[in-house]
Parts: sequence; structure tokens; C-alpha cells
Amino acid sequence: MLLKGQDITGVPPYKRPVNTVFQKYALFPHLNVFENVAFGLRLKKMDEETIRRKVRDMLEVVGLKGFERRSIGQMSGGQQQRVAIARSLVNEPEILLLDEPLGALDLKLRKEMQLELKRLQREMNITFIYVTHDQEEALTMSDTVVVMNGGKVQQIGTPEDIYNEPKNAFVADFIGDSNIVDGVMHRDFLVSFSGVQFPCVDRGFAREQSVQVVVRPEDIEVVSPVEGQLVGVVNDVIFKGVHFEMHVECEGREWLIHSTRACTPGETIGMRIGPNEIHIMARSEAEWEMMKIYDKKLAYPYFIWMVLFTVVPLIIVVYYALTDGSGNFTIANLTSVSGYGSVFARSLLLALVATVICLIIAFPVGYFLSRLRVNKQHIMLMLVMLPMWMNFLLRTYAWMGLLSINGPVNAVLGFFGLGPYTMLNTSGAVVLGMVYNYVPYMILPLYTSMTKIDQSLVEAAQDLGASTTQTLFRVLIPMSVPGISTGITMVFVPAVSTFVISRMLGGGSNLMIGDLIEMQFLGNSYNLNVGSAMSLVLMIIVLLCMSFTSSFDEDEMEACPDENETSAPDAAGLRHPLFLLHVPAIAYMIVFSFNQSKGYALFTGFTLKWYTSLIHNSAILSALRVSLEVALISAVIATVLGTAASLGIASMSRKSRLVITNITYIPVVNPEIITGISLMLLFVAYQRFAEGVSWLPDTIMGMPTLLIAHIAFNVPYVIFNVTPKLKQLDIKLYEAALDLAATPGRRSSKSSCLRSARPSCRPSSSA
Repeated sequence: MLLKGQDITGVPPYKRPVNTVFQKYALFPHLNVFENVAFGLRLKKMDEETIRRKVRDMLEVVGLKGFERRSIGQMSGGQQQRVAIARSLVNEPEILLLDEPLGALDLKLRKEMQLELKRLQREMNITFIYVTHDQEEALTMSDTVVVMNGGKVQQIGTPEDIYNEPKNAFVADFIGDSNIVDGVMHRDFLVSFSGVQFPCVDRGFAREQSVQVVVRPEDIEVVSPVEGQLVGVVNDVIFKGVHFEMHVECEGREWLIHSTRACTPGETIGMRIGPNEIHIMARSEAEWEMMKIYDKKLAYPYFIWMVLFTVVPLIIVVYYALTDGSGNFTIANLTSVSGYGSVFARSLLLALVATVICLIIAFPVGYFLSRLRVNKQHIMLMLVMLPMWMNFLLRTYAWMGLLSINGPVNAVLGFFGLGPYTMLNTSGAVVLGMVYNYVPYMILPLYTSMTKIDQSLVEAAQDLGASTTQTLFRVLIPMSVPGISTGITMVFVPAVSTFVISRMLGGGSNLMIGDLIEMQFLGNSYNLNVGSAMSLVLMIIVLLCMSFTSSFDEDEMEACPDENETSAPDAAGLRHPLFLLHVPAIAYMIVFSFNQSKGYALFTGFTLKWYTSLIHNSAILSALRVSLEVALISAVIATVLGTAASLGIASMSRKSRLVITNITYIPVVNPEIITGISLMLLFVAYQRFAEGVSWLPDTIMGMPTLLIAHIAFNVPYVIFNVTPKLKQLDIKLYEAALDLAATPGRRSSKSSCLRSARPSCRPSSSA
């Protein structure tokens, strides 16, 4: 491509004197109007006064004076289009490329903006390259028209030449309108868009793949609202001779319809679209491939980390499980596990009971959460997440006091003439501890899944005669299966492998798998080989359970509710049950932190001595300092490593991303005790290896191993939080930043909005 005689084909976009107005505008949602327009000027490092003057002048030119501090979300489509134009023109490019800039506007505004753009072009004397599929728009806007087909030029000429003297059939027939909407291909022959599922004739797409749906105006049948798959309101009707051209507002967008049936403006109509009239275009994967703008080398440090601290430790576990003390191959370790069949059975049974109870509690809570208004959802989610903000041991210890023979629970029962009952050191106490600690991990995925359920589906079921129970079993539960399967996995995996809860609340008579594994590595039964065999069996059990539940999980559990949607019933009364769910343990910990005696069953008097002693206890202060250091350093390293890995992985092929993602997922799906034990075996192996290498330190136990363990647990969660947000970013934002002269490094810092919309669904460490 030549510009002023210079070939700029190989010149990076940010160095070209060309700016673009994108079809979807690609305005930065985290910046207001002023900062959007000033984006390119700031990259050029102009002084603040010059920037303010240029931005004010340009906003006045496009008729947006006084809108400087307005957020992008508060602007209409036409206003956003003007902001996009101002952002490009303020840089004074030699060429302005406009890519379908008026496609999202209604007919009246589109015509106004055509004239406005033509005026701006003449006033600023800038070459406009205007891309459009609208013939009328092309003829109205252009001095010279270039008609292209498949990337090849068919004809160049004035609007009059193109219209009156076409050179071929394509040029003569180049009139054509289309409705293009974003959709999701659920499976072969089934696509959803505008909140409705449609049968289609397309196949070969991945499940839940994002696509673009093309429907031609003449292929939409106008019917009554009752018969329509979509219902909209007619805004404009234009008689075109052989048909009426109608602009219909439906679900926040405008549909173009060509019909021989005349409707009146303001009339509510139904629209039917047959399977053969729906044309699917792959978008997601193509756009994801376009997002490979970061070097995959960014992920290399993580690959090294992943091999050293994820793959190698698991290989060591398998090695110890299949060898004896002398290193010889044997299956005796695995066969010895059968002697602990009762413990395995108890673990599976208690974990299953706890999972079922969590599901029963979480389902109605998740549903009512999903129906709240967005601002109240945040408050309720905070209450759900409340236990996760406290130490796992403290939460469990609180229940020891609550359930003791002289504890508050028996005290309340005694008031009614009941008890006292022995509740501590029982299987029931273990189940209660599991439910209390893990129910948030059932609520969160259910809530996420249910936010995607359109309330109109519930209303439709009821309208068709379904009772509340029938609606539950025929609509809500089937559509919540992805959330249910994810929640079951997130509760069952930590529950079946727990050892802290069973030891503290169950006593020695309620051993679980986690307790056995801990004893083999850390207790009197010290046996690395048998412990590794138990860990291997537990991993197999977990993987089998996950393979079953994952077969139902066809949804991405990263999606967030649309904050623009109107929520259905306000379940304001829910705040009280949610809060009461966590009050007992929290209140107990707070009250007994002021107890005169060290007991956790009887309150003997108020005191502050335990708090004052903290600041005089050097051991506690030292532990606090180390904890803060480990937390801060590991969080920073994990965030940097995980974010860089996410960007690098995004630049890889689909197959490579799948392999890396599955390996990354191992510490997440593995019971935490196994991840911890595998790392311990790695450190033991290192120590043995270092004994024969003079330049290596004999041991790394202490701060290095603490940091490694914390980073190993946290990096996967960074990746799994960043990657979905990276996918959600509109590729046009990257292109817009490049177009405005941002270098790749600047682009990532200026335009990326990798903010997690909800807390991580990571279970608290019990190790």
C-alpha cells in the first residue's frame, strides 16, 4: 500500500498516519468522552493545555460540547458514533477509514450523520475511505466509489457512473441489506440470538461458540406478536414500490424488514425466521486468533514453572506409589490401600451427603440472588463470600465451641428442655463443618448459571400451566445443569479429601482419606510409598467424579449477568437468611475473643487481655510478619506470572491452548492435600539431589518453599480469572488503540480492562 509514494504495508498500525472509525465504534468503556477523544493525543505526549483545547474544539465540531465528562454507557448510539469520529479526527490523520460507521443507527439519524460526515470531510480537508454495504449510503457519501467483491476491485467511478453504467452483473446487483447480530451456536442446528433459540441448517461449530448471524430483510416473516419468535415495535415504514421497508426495534437493536405487508409506526409485530433463512458466520475463533497480538514467549516462564511445580511433583507421586523403599517396581502399595476400604467409603459417603445438603441449600439461594437487582447482588454476594475471608482453621474451630457439650447450641436446646446432646466428634459434625465451609462454592456457580436464565422463560412456563414445582423441575433445574455440575465438583473434591474438618470436628473415630494421607507423610505412620499410593487412588476417584459431572457442563461459568437487564422479583428478604447462615460461627469467634478464660465453651467474663497480649508476643508478631510477606510476595509473583501466561497462551493455537489449560487445571481439581504432598515430595527429591551437587544449597525449606507452595496454588486461579476477561475484550478495542498510535506495551496498559467481576471461586486452603 502506497501513501505519498511510500510503501506503508510493513509499517506498524500505530506508526501510520491513518485513523479508523470502527463499525461498533470500539470506544473504551473505562474512559469518559473527554479521555476517549484525548487518547491519541496523550500517546503523542502533548501538553495538557493543548490536549484540552483540541478536545474541546473537536467536540464542538461534532456537536458534543458539554459532554466531556459523560460516560460512554450514558451516550446514545448516535452520540457514540460522534465520539468515535472525534477521537479519530482530533489526531489530524492524513486518511480516515470509516468501517460501516452508521450501521447501528436508526434511519433518521443515519441520514443526518451522512450529511454531517460529508460536512466534516470538506471542512477538515481529510481523505475519507468509507466502507459500507449500503448502496444508497455509498452513493450519497462518495466522490469516488470502489465496488469490491472477494477482495477484488470490480469497478471504480463516480456515483453516477456506478449507478448508470455498471460494468458487470455483480456491480449491477450490489444492492443488498442484511441484519447481522451476535449469537451463540449451542450445538449443530441450534443457535441463539436476541435471547431466543432458533433451529438452523448450519453445523460443524464448537458447542457454545460465539458466532455472527446474518438474516436478510426479505427473509423475515411479519406475523402477529403471539406467533412471532421475536416481538418488536415498528419505528419507520418506507414504501419502496415492490415492498415496504420497515425498521423494527427489538431487544435493544433495530431490525430491517422488507415485506409486502404494510405496518404502521408504533405497531407491535411478531417476526418469524425459518431455519433456511439463518446464515451463520464463525466469529469467535477468528477474532480470538486476531487477538494473538502478544508474543507467546510471555508464557514461557509459566511453562517452566508448570513443568517444575505441577508436572514433576505428580510424576514423583506416581513413582513413589509404584515403587518400594529400594526404588523397585511394585503394586503392593496400591493393593495395601484396600485395607482402608472403610475409610474410603466413609469419606465418599460423608462428602456425598455434604454435597447434597449444599445443593439443597444453594439452589434457592442462587436463584433468588440471580433475580435481585444488580446493586443488591453485590451485597448478597459479599455475604455469601464472607466465610472465605476468614481463616479456614478459625471457622472450623468456632464450630468446636458451638457444638461442645457445654456450648451455645446445647445451651439453646436446654432452654427448651432438650439435651444436652453429644454433637462434637460425630459424623454429623463433620458434615456440618463441610456444609458451612463449602456451601459458598455451590452457591456461586449456581448463581452464575441462573443469571443466564431469562425470567420470561419462567413466566412462559407458568403461562402454559406449569405449577411452581413443575417449573422448577422442567425449566429451572434443566437450565441450571452447568451450574449444578460445577458446584458439585467444587464441593465434593475438597470435601472428600478434607483432613482438618474431620480431625477437629470428627475426632479419631471419623477418619477420612485426607487424614490417612496426612498420617503417612506427617504422622507416626511415615511411609512415602503408601501415602503416594493413597494419593494416586484419591486422584483417580476425583478424576472419575469430575469426568462424570463435566459431561453435563456445557456452559462457561465465567459469564457475568448483564447489568443493563431489568431484574425480576426483588428478593430483599433474602439478606436475612444469607446473613444468618454465617452468623453463628462469626459471632462465636468474636464473643469468645473477649472471654476471660481460655475455654471455648463457657463465657467467664469480658477482657481485652488477649488482644493486648498480641502486641507483646514476639512469636505472634513474627508469624504475622512472615504471613504478610509470604502473602504479598506470592500474590505479586502469581499475578505477574499468571497474567503474562494468559497473554502468551492467547497467542497460541487452539490445540496448544487446550493442552496448557488442562495441565494448568490440575492444581485446581486435585485435592489440595495431594498438591501439597506432591510439592513436599519434590522438595525432598531436591534435597537428596542437592547433597551431591556442591554449588546447590543443601535445603530450600523455609521461605522459598512457602513461596513456591503459595504461588503453585494461586497461579491457576490468576490464569482462570484473566483468560475469560481477555476473551471478553472486544478485538476492536485493541485495533482502535493500535490505530491511535499505541505500541503493544502501551496498548495493554491503556486499553485492557481485565477486571474480575466477581470473587474467585477458589476453596480456602485446608493444608
